[in-house]
Amino acid sequence: MYVSGGRVYRLGQDGETVEVLAEQVAAAQPYSWKLAHDVRPARWSTGASGGCYECHSLGSPFFDSQVTAVGPAPDVEPPSERMAELAGLDRLRIDTWNLSFQGRAAFKWFGFASAGIVGLVLLSFVFLGINGLGGFARRS
Repeated sequence: MYVSGGRVYRLGQDGETVEVLAEQVAAAQPYSWKLAHDVRPARWSTGASGGCYECHSLGSPFFDSQVTAVGPAPDVEPPSERMAELAGLDRLRIDTWNLSFQGRAAFKWFGFASAGIVGLVLLSFVFLGINGLGGFARRS
């Protein structure tokens, strides 16, 4: 018996051929390590040179790459999965999040402009208040 890539194999009766006993066995599923941000220097990290869109765009290799479980077993078609499926992520949620990055720069500029307008309005009320205090002091 041999376990590789989620499949269980054994030698055939002739001792030469390999038979696949089971295509999907839960105990034989490949183990995956979750990707973390602190596994390499920041200058090498994904997104450091290409920006946010390196991962957060539709069809980016970060989520859509095929991972093939290649082992020493003689597989004609080894099992493969997309990165998002392997990580157990919801495809709709990933696509929605990635689409939101398309308007990210515009959203930032809108936020900065809104904060600037609110700041100017507050500043005008501060000046009106200071002017009102000064006028009150002269009337007394």
